[in-house]
Formats: sequence, C-alpha cells, structure tokens
Amino acid sequence: KKVAAAWTWLKYITSGEGAADVARTTGYMPPNKAANELILADFYKQNPNKETAVRQLPLLREWQPYPGANGLAVTQVIYDGIETIVTGRANDMPALRAELQDEVSALLAK
Repeated sequence: KKVAAAWTWLKYITSGEGAADVARTTGYMPPNKAANELILADFYKQNPNKETAVRQLPLLREWQPYPGANGLAVTQVIYDGIETIVTGRANDMPALRAELQDEVSALLAK
C-alpha cells in the first residue's frame, strides 16, 4: 500500500501539473518544460517576476570548478569567507584576504 502511494506521489510530483503546483506554492522554478511552457503560462503573465529564473535558463553555462581534486574545497573556503564578510564577522579584511589566499593556495597545490 505504501509503495503504491509513493509511486502515485512520484508520478504526480514529476508531472507537469505537479511541478507547476510546486512552483506556484513555493516560488521554486519547476523542473520540467511541461510546467514552464504550458501550465504556468497564465501564472507567469500574472506574476512576471516568478519567470525571471526560467527566462535566464538559456544563459546558463557549465559550472567551471577550480582545478584538481580539491576544487570543491576551494569553493567552500571562498563561500565561508563571503559568509564571514556578509554576516559582519570580518573584523580585519586584509587579514581575512591573506588567510583565504593561503587556504586556497594550499588546496590548489595538492
């Protein structure tokens, strides 16, 4: 019974209508074209800002990670540094910059 219910839910949520319902209620971009092009056309006319991400899809390019096995770790160091700045915890910007440079350089050297 649970398996059948799960299968019914998966079929619905991955359908155009299910994806459109998620987009309407959460603000997230629907994950399939059926929802974007057919079902949400009127919704986007009434809420043009909700279509911004969808209109930008053709501009997307492949993500270019930092080279080497530590590429994701480098990205995380940078994200953490940005978080330190935007949350107001960065008291000494030159020191933070030097620390981030050292961490990134060490990761890229591996």
